[in-house]
Amino acid sequence: DVSGVYAIINVDDNKMYIGSSINMSNRLYQHFKNVPKAMIDDWKTKEFRVAIIKFCDDYLEQESMYLSNPHLYNS
Repeated sequence: DVSGVYAIINVDDNKMYIGSSINMSNRLYQHFKNVPKAMIDDWKTKEFRVAIIKFCDDYLEQESMYLSNPHLYNS
């Protein structure tokens, strides 16, 4: 289990959803197991990329720093 901060990126407009987890592989699996219809409707796409931003133990603090960026989807 690896903790850290990740991004789910809309390939059409590069908007990002930033998340963090104590177990990133499990969390990302949950995201894509059932992609929320609201996310697809809002983003107008079914194409996403995933990027690992940072492996870290202080993932909640690190996520907060990235969420301060006004260009992100969930900021």
